Parts: sequence; C-alpha cells; structure tokens
Amino acid sequence: MERRRAEQLQQALAASKDEYLNLVGHELRSPLTIIASYLDLIGDPDADPDPGVAELMPMIDAMRRASDRLRRLVDALLDLSGLDSGHAQIQPVDVDLAALVAAAVRDTRPSATAKHLDLTAALPERLPACADPARLTQLVRILLDNAVTYTPPGGRIEVGAAATDTDVDIQVSDTGVGIPAHERPRVFDRFHRGAITLEQSIPGAGLGLSLAQTIAERHHGRITVTPNHHRPGTTFHVHLPKQPAPEPA
Repeated sequence: MERRRAEQLQQALAASKDEYLNLVGHELRSPLTIIASYLDLIGDPDADPDPGVAELMPMIDAMRRASDRLRRLVDALLDLSGLDSGHAQIQPVDVDLAALVAAAVRDTRPSATAKHLDLTAALPERLPACADPARLTQLVRILLDNAVTYTPPGGRIEVGAAATDTDVDIQVSDTGVGIPAHERPRVFDRFHRGAITLEQSIPGAGLGLSLAQTIAERHHGRITVTPNHHRPGTTFHVHLPKQPAPEPA
C-alpha cells in the first residue's frame, strides 16, 4: 500500500512539474514575442534613418540577443514538457536521414565559419529511415550547436552517419574542451551544467542535450557520449531504429 501511494505521489509530482513548465513557458512566450517585434521595428534597416536610433543600435542588438536567448530557453521548456506529457507527438514518416543531416550541417556552417572551425560531413548518398523529420533536425542541430559552442577556434567538427539492416547511427565529433569522466553520467540531466561551462561563463540552461535525448528516446533510440581517442573532444552517437515501434495511444 505504501509503495503504491509513493508511486501515485511520484506521478502526481511529475504531472505538476509538466503543468508548471508548460504554464511558465506560455506565460513567457507572449511578452517575448512582443519585445522581439518592437526590437525588429526599431532596428528595421529599411525604415527612415534616425540619428537617435543609430546611436542606440548596439543596445538594441544586445537586447535582441538576450531576447533570442530567452526565447530558445522557453522553446526548450515547452518542447520538454510537451514530449514528457505526450501532448507533443512524434510523427514518423519515411525520410532520408543523410539529406536531413546534410541540411543541418549547412545551417550550422556560418556559425562554425565565424569561429574558424573546420566543419566536415561524411554521409552516404541516402540513408532511409522512418522518423519525425522536424524532431530529428532539432536533435542534430542541438548536437552541432553544442559542438560549435564548446570547440575552441581552429578546431574541427566531424559529422558522419552509417546504417545496418535495422539501425542507423549518426555521429557528431568535435575537438572541444571535452567532458570529464565524472560528469559524463549527468551530461543528459536537465539543467546540468559542467564545471568548464561555469568557469568559462558559457551561456545556456543545460536543456539542449536533455531535449536531444528525449527526442531520441521517443524514437525508441538513444544517445551516447564518449571521449575521443588520441585527441581532445567528445563524440555523440545517436542510435535509432530504422522502423520505430508505434507510439502508444
């Protein structure tokens, strides 16, 4: 009886947590949308030039970056809440994962180039699978953005993909600061931020890798992380079945 009561309390706590995250996310999203709209209006380059506005542009740009950072945090909170509660459903369709990963690499290349990182991809001509293309793109972008963030200028990021008869494997490897062995078991925990992240004041909320893991698990797959051999950095492996089991009702 006590064990059953404990399980019920745990379920109620989890439901309350999801409701709270969902409420906070929606309450923050509306004012952030308004702030971003007015910042775009003030900083519109096609508007009539105003000397006063020109002097304020550095502050407007700083506010826009802060607004974008908050918006990404809110989006991550809502995504995690939706996936946990089942309100956000995975919608698998037949996709070419090679093309999907290649598109994510193209989208990430400008930020990698700006940091003088060598971003390369070795992908098969086609990699058919059954997956949610939007969610898988989100997952790969999280890993790529993470690699760009934690790789010092002049480093390398390598992306690859392979398949067996039943599974596909996507790899994102970098020559970044690495993850200490004692922190690896917690790297996918929500809100976890490593010592190096805190020491170097790297912005973030510790939700990206947790969201990536949730997306992989909802595809009945998993993510693992390992140190690189004979060089600094880490490699993330995304293991996915080609044909995931149907979502429960």
